[in-house]
Amino acid sequence: MLTPKENFRLFYTHHIPEWLPDYRKDRQGAMCSFIQQLERPCDPNDPTKPLRAGRGQDGFGIWYRVEETSFSAPSPDTQAEMVLKDITHWQDYVHFPDIESVDWESMAHKDMERWDPDKYWNMSLGHGLYERLHFLMGMAEANMALLEEPEAIDDFFTAYYDYKIKLVDKIADYYPGVDMLEISDDWGHKNGLFMSPATWDEHFAPHVTRLLNHIHEKGMLFLQHSCGKNEKLIPHMIDAGIDCWTSSQAINDLHMIVKTYGDRLISAGGMDLQEFYDESYPIEKMREIVEERIKDLCRGGAFLPYGTFSIPRLAHLVSDIVQENRDFFKDPENCKLPTD
Repeated sequence: MLTPKENFRLFYTHHIPEWLPDYRKDRQGAMCSFIQQLERPCDPNDPTKPLRAGRGQDGFGIWYRVEETSFSAPSPDTQAEMVLKDITHWQDYVHFPDIESVDWESMAHKDMERWDPDKYWNMSLGHGLYERLHFLMGMAEANMALLEEPEAIDDFFTAYYDYKIKLVDKIADYYPGVDMLEISDDWGHKNGLFMSPATWDEHFAPHVTRLLNHIHEKGMLFLQHSCGKNEKLIPHMIDAGIDCWTSSQAINDLHMIVKTYGDRLISAGGMDLQEFYDESYPIEKMREIVEERIKDLCRGGAFLPYGTFSIPRLAHLVSDIVQENRDFFKDPENCKLPTD
């Protein structure tokens, strides 16, 4: 019998897995201590721990606020002074850490003590190009810089992903067993994209491809986290070489995406319907809808269902239903991508 790691490897490489993978139970998300302390605001009393509430800075000097109602999710403090004041002189404001000064061997040994070797290992590299840019200089300034200073943008993006590539090398050397590396970069909002596909092709695709090619060379897959209504960007993401996309939110036409692109892209998410945010929504109705969506979207082995913890009851409900449908792929018809 396969381990959860082995089963997930089949799934993520476009093979029908032995059973329907459970996002919550069969895989483990991780961020090494160095990336955690650099990319996220840390507890001012203990820099080895993430900030759970209040105000704090990350390793780039960006201030964040963490509200108790936000599931400890940090958001940039828009009232704070921006770090990057002029993209054409970004070197004066943005300084990358000395990766070689870190005791990677000791840190990795400690980090890996809490990981299960039989589960699929997904490690985050932190924020991507767009998130880091607008965290540094603000959303409006970042979008104007994309239009007005393309050379400076590409120069900064090159340097930023040079730093990420060095992180990939360290992870490959000191964290054996990691299966997939993830970048978080939200490109969309509720109604569409933050930038045009043409802008994404010009400024983002070359750097994304360079990073993921390096990850592939190290024997790992690449997972692009990007929230929002990104469906118009999907063919561009595939052309750039992206293996997997999360969080494929329910605001996207996920049936169309699985049907059209499921042979080239694995998607994950899809259970966060807007009505579920109402805590009075009947749990049995939620269960019925989730089960229908799983049976529709998971055909062909190109979709991984999971529910966000920001919707009470949903994450555990999805996991329960996945477990109940563990033998989903025993039916030959479920092994085929939808055509209707």
